[in-house]
Parts: sequence; structure tokens; C-alpha cells
Amino acid sequence: MTSVSNSNEALKYASYLVIAKYREKKGRSPSGLYFNKLMSLTHRILLEKGINIRLPHYWYRYGDQVHIHSMPHNLVWNHESPVKTTVDWRYEKPILIRDSTFDLIDQTVEQLTNQYAGKEKQLIEKVYNYAPFTFQREILDLREIIYGWKNAFNWDSKTYKRISKQIILKAFETFPEKDFPELKSQYVILKNLITVHLEKENWDFKLFESACITFWFSFCYYLRLKKGASENIPKETVSHWESILAFEHLRYRRIMADLIMQASEKNSKITENKVLVREYNWRLKDLDEAKHLIDEFVLT
Repeated sequence: MTSVSNSNEALKYASYLVIAKYREKKGRSPSGLYFNKLMSLTHRILLEKGINIRLPHYWYRYGDQVHIHSMPHNLVWNHESPVKTTVDWRYEKPILIRDSTFDLIDQTVEQLTNQYAGKEKQLIEKVYNYAPFTFQREILDLREIIYGWKNAFNWDSKTYKRISKQIILKAFETFPEKDFPELKSQYVILKNLITVHLEKENWDFKLFESACITFWFSFCYYLRLKKGASENIPKETVSHWESILAFEHLRYRRIMADLIMQASEKNSKITENKVLVREYNWRLKDLDEAKHLIDEFVLT
């Protein structure tokens, strides 16, 4: 593997080309989603060809993404939203070094732009082939079901739910328990909630969606710290990610417990499940302690 002698210039050049070639082809700036995924794919293909541009990137909620604060300062991110964000290049163009390495970067970005510009869905699927865990690819399919539910105006709801149920169960069976021991308790809670919730014929799709997203977000806080899920991230950033784990873990436990309480209002079997009733009671105690602290603060 050859590391580019001036990796900063190589990263600048690749970043600039992803934007410039997209603009040439589509007449507008690329979305943040497109930029993230094409940079990821460019980096991986170049690695296979023996070129390392040292892209700072990590797997998170919406797939593989660059670490913005470690990218060239010429990049401008407009709007922080996976759907609405666009990326531009400002000020001077990067230094153009004409050698075999930079020619290869040019050829790679050109080829990928021709293949994926305007085809974000195919691009996402391609990048997810590199996901370190099968669970991530299954969740990608599950997200299609969730979005499909919101747009499936011509579907019969019972049929849709029956089809969805199999994909839901399949996705969470692939959760890598051995690699994420920190999430064992949350995973057991989610599995019990899904199992009990889906037994009800007229189960609430919105509640299921909230539970899945809650677990997925919690999972991603740990994911980006796992081996193979990030590269070239500053030590200071990694330390910050580690420092917020406990807080986020508690926050998402509370959110899931609130969903359990919500589900129990329409499904009595929730409070008959030992795992779920334990979380239900824990949240009641947690809320009571919070109220007590607030009362003490107000009275003093």
C-alpha cells in the first residue's frame, strides 16, 4: 500500500473533483449524502489500487460519512440535514500535480461520477457492501420498509404489516451481540418489545418505528468506535465520542422505557413480560426521582 506523499493535497484534490465533476454533469452542487458516499467509494477503490488518500471517515446513522472537521477547509456544508445538505468548494482550486497518482484519482472520480451521479440509492447500496456488520445492511433494508410505509398509499395495511414483520424480525436477528456487549441489555429489551408488540394483530407501526430508530441511534454511538468502522479520525474526537457514551446510553434507555409505557396503554401483555415490566418500573422510579429533585430545587 502506497500512502500519497502529500496526502493532504490528494484529499483536497479528490474532494474538489467529487464536487466539480458532479456540477459538470448535473449543473448543481451535490448533496451531503452524495458527497459522503462518493468520497467513501473513491477512497476504497483507490485503496484497492494501492493509493491511500487518508480520508477521515466513520460509519454512523446514515452510513459511511466523512469527518467534516478533518476535511479540507475549502469545503462548505450548507444546512445540516442528510436530505437537504449540499456541499460546495470555495476559494482557490487545489494544487494540480500531474503524476500517475493524481491521474488515477481523476480517472476514479470521473468513472464513479458517470456511474452514480443522480443515482443515490444505487450509490448507498454499493457503499453498504463495505459495512463492517451485516446488521447495518439489514437495517438499510428495514429503513426502506419504514419509508415505504409512509408512501405506500395503495397498500392494504394488513398485508403491508404482514410482509414487514418478516423483515423486522430478520433484521434484528443479525444484531452482532458478541461485538456489542455494551448493548446486550438494550437489545434484549428491544427484542421483547418487538416480539410482544407484533403479536397484537393491529400493532402500531409508528411505535415500532420509534423503537427501532431509538435502538439504531444508540447502536451508532458504539458503532463508530468499533474496529473497522472508522479511519483517520483525530484522537481528540475519539475521546469525545467515548466521553458521551454513558450519557447517551441512559438517554436512550429512558426513551425506550417511555415507548414501553406508551405501548402498555394499548397492549396489556406488555406489563406481563418480565423484561418489559422491569423497564416500566425502572422508568417510573426514575421519573419519581427526577420530580423529587426538581421539587427540592424549587423549595430551596
